[in-house]
Amino acid sequence: MNKRGGHVCAAKNCKNKHYNCSKSFFRFPIDPVRARIWAISSHREDLLEMENIDGINKTYRLCSDHFDSKMFTNKFRNRLNYNAIPTIFPSLEGCSKDLPLDHTYCRPKLVNLEDEEVPPKKIHVLADILLNP
Repeated sequence: MNKRGGHVCAAKNCKNKHYNCSKSFFRFPIDPVRARIWAISSHREDLLEMENIDGINKTYRLCSDHFDSKMFTNKFRNRLNYNAIPTIFPSLEGCSKDLPLDHTYCRPKLVNLEDEEVPPKKIHVLADILLNP
């Protein structure tokens, strides 16, 4: 059996892999607070249960499909702004159930940052980013 390695998108229901598409893949942020927001936004709360949240950056990536065009620094969609937050994910809530799951997107509910263990100053900064993309 031929085993293929490489990057796989960590978002739930995303089938993008580096060898089956021409998308860019981005590591989760090193900052644990931003990494938590990426995990929650991508419907991967299971990543938050990892013993060392810093390990998310080394292992998991999201493809460019999950970022609004305003989050990129160039037209090629291969460089993210320093404060980029993924906001585009497949979701059954608020979508027609007749739509396929493969990249027919709806915006998820906003993450309730006040429920997370995040310092108050970062909550306001991150909430501003999420509410005013």
